[in-house]
Amino acid sequence: MNPSGGGGAVRAIDDAVTLANWISTLRMASEEDIEKVFKEYRAERHPIAKEAFVESQMFSRNLGKVAGRFFTNMKYAGTAFLSC
Repeated sequence: MNPSGGGGAVRAIDDAVTLANWISTLRMASEEDIEKVFKEYRAERHPIAKEAFVESQMFSRNLGKVAGRFFTNMKYAGTAFLSC
């Protein structure tokens, strides 16, 4: 995930809260119950994480294109910008 998108920390918090909520449903936790909780957690969070990854990739590609044009144009604008 691209850090310039700003979504990583928010998603980490959402993941932690979601997992804590699923774990809180456990009473007497058998191995099967724990596996079920993690499967439910993954089913809930994986589509969100996958979408965030795809959006981050698109954002990175677009940002790279814009930055490339910006710095290419600055090269022709002279060195005054770089000496600030």
